[in-house]
Formats: sequence, C-alpha cells, structure tokens
Amino acid sequence: MDDIIKILTEQNARVTGRKRTVLSPLLWLLGIIISATLCAFRFDFFVLEIILCIMLGILFLTIIIGFFYCLIKKPDYLQSEKFRLEKRRLDIEAKKHKKQLEPVAESEVLDEKQPE
Repeated sequence: MDDIIKILTEQNARVTGRKRTVLSPLLWLLGIIISATLCAFRFDFFVLEIILCIMLGILFLTIIIGFFYCLIKKPDYLQSEKFRLEKRRLDIEAKKHKKQLEPVAESEVLDEKQPE
C-alpha cells in the first residue's frame, strides 16, 4: 500500500509549471466573467452588463472571503498541489522510518557528545 501511495505522489509531485490551490477554479471563473463583462460593455448589452457586474461582485467577495477563511482555518489549502503532495510523501516516509528506528537511551547520546 505504501508503494502505491509513494508512486502516485512521486508522479504527481514531478508535475511543474502549475500552481493549483483551492482558489484556482474561482480565479479562472473570475477571468472568464471579466472577459464576458468587457465584451458586454463593448457591444452595449445593458441587461447583460448589469447581470455580469453583479456576478463579478459576488464572485470577487467569494474569493476574498474564501482566501481569508483558508488563511485562518486551513492554510495548507493555499499551498500549491505539488507542495502538498511532497509534504504528504515526506510524512509517509517519516512514519515508515520512525517504526524502523530503535529507541536510544539518553545516556548513550550524552556519552557520544562529551569530548575526551
């Protein structure tokens, strides 16, 4: 099971050039609505201008509220997907190696640090 997770996370962590966060889909939608709003203003569609401006305002508030919610409650969601996958892979490896390590007595560690 660990091997499957390791393979999947390594493959996904190699993907570069994209920074996907929890807000990425909303930002794409914002770009689309801004483009549509500019086209509506260019071609003088009054009703469409009003509707798109209202949608733009609601979406902008949603992005701001979502950002601050994630900033306070779940800051990991604002990290890139690559970073989260790499962090998960390191956590899995740390758990695996933690089981393999044997506990060392404190006196053994102190004896090694003292110079003679």
